[in-house]
Amino acid sequence: MNQIIAKITESQLEILKVLWRERKPMSVPEIIHAFDGSSKWSPSTIKTLIRRLNGHGVLEMTYDGIRKYTSIVSEEDYRTYQAERLVEKTFEGSAGNLIAALLKRNMLDKAEMDRLRELLDEEV
Repeated sequence: MNQIIAKITESQLEILKVLWRERKPMSVPEIIHAFDGSSKWSPSTIKTLIRRLNGHGVLEMTYDGIRKYTSIVSEEDYRTYQAERLVEKTFEGSAGNLIAALLKRNMLDKAEMDRLRELLDEEV
């Protein structure tokens, strides 16, 4: 799965975010409509991104009179992979160094720190 996730571009990620948000198989027109004018891409660009995602095995296509797409890659799997890469590449394999950097820059609010404490308490 990691090899598939590694090939996802920033632009393709925007398509996946639509599919993750909607949580249902979607046709190309539905995906285009979901951007609701918030994208700078033309419909043909969106179609190209979908075709490439499908070609890389990121999307599954079903057909029942119309082609509909779903993501094979879950949002959680994508986030986990990206977090692991960030920790390995930037923080020498230390998640603690990542958390320390976030704290040092005041990037965690009280709710996020409380959530981290809960997660740590569950693991201990």
